[in-house]
Amino acid sequence: MSASHLADVPADFRVMTSIRCDGNLQGLQANSELGSNAEMACMFYMLRYHRDRMLAAAAEFSWLQACHVLDGDNGLLYLEQTLLEHVNSHFGSTDPLQACISSPPKLRILLSPAGEIKISSTVTPPLNPLVFFPESLSQPPSSSQLPARWRVLLSVEPVAPTPYTKHKTNLRTPYDLARSRLPPSAQGWGAVPLMDEALLINEAGEIMEGSITTPYFFREGRWITPAANCGGNLGTTRRWALGRGMCVEGIVKGEEIRDGEDVWISNGVRGFGWGRVELK
Repeated sequence: MSASHLADVPADFRVMTSIRCDGNLQGLQANSELGSNAEMACMFYMLRYHRDRMLAAAAEFSWLQACHVLDGDNGLLYLEQTLLEHVNSHFGSTDPLQACISSPPKLRILLSPAGEIKISSTVTPPLNPLVFFPESLSQPPSSSQLPARWRVLLSVEPVAPTPYTKHKTNLRTPYDLARSRLPPSAQGWGAVPLMDEALLINEAGEIMEGSITTPYFFREGRWITPAANCGGNLGTTRRWALGRGMCVEGIVKGEEIRDGEDVWISNGVRGFGWGRVELK
């Protein structure tokens, strides 16, 4: 499907992904295997999956030039080199590796139909490396592993699934609106700071995704993440958890969500975390 055939596409419409750059990732073989060379360390979190999601979006929108830029091993290596150039420039004369350990950046990548890549960055808090590739989703991690706990709320305004919700793009209106309706942030959970997330529902009342994360719900003895046909983003950490057999796809209705329910949450910048649903 060509993006030009979709209604109300602005001239600056771009495919987007946000990726963590963290020097601590270089010691994780699981992350190296998702880099441009499994034998070499990589400080970009799940790099290959970020390239793949942008490539899938470019293919659906019939962006042939963008597909050519990102396709294959050369495309992955080009993306990695482009990110490294940004990091080296961003940190100037400092040691980029050390800087990406103490103040790891979130890199926001925008891809144009012509294959042009633009990157912006903001600093994120350091994280315990255990949150990036957890062994399972069976138990909540300890507070020593978690930089924050998520307070998870349900957005009541249904969202119509479109290619803009299936793929991550800079058309973020439904997500921004869901976050704008979040109540004022509450106090942290003991020594653990609290972060807020809003669960989006589609017109059938099914959970699609979170406004900035993928959620996982415990149902009938296993963890379930919203199915692809619910209309939400097919995120990088979601793909990894599904591939490892830590969860399965399924349908979770908004009306089934319970107040106080514990959930897992993940995204490509903060890894995996533990949250609790608040409906009251």
